Amino acid sequence: DMAALIREPPRDDGPTRKVSLRASADEFDVSAIARKSGGGGHRQAAGFSTDASVEDVVRFLQREFVALAGNGASPPAGKSEA
Repeated sequence: DMAALIREPPRDDGPTRKVSLRASADEFDVSAIARKSGGGGHRQAAGFSTDASVEDVVRFLQREFVALAGNGASPPAGKSEA
C-alpha cells in the first residue's frame, strides 16, 4: 500500500504545498516519485515541495502510484528481480 498527504503550510515565500509519501512495503520505492519532483527521502518515506495545483499534484501521484504498483516496483537494494 502507498499513501500521500498534501499539506498547504502557512505561506512564507516557500513552496505552496508539501507532499509526504509513504509505502507499507519495501517493494514500493516512493523516493523515486519524490525525486521526479525535486524531493527525496527513503524507499518507504519520502516527500517533495511544489507550487503545482492540488489537482495537478493528485493527477501526478495517481499516475505514478499506478505505474509503481503495476510494473514499476523496483526491488529492494541488493535484491534482484530474477
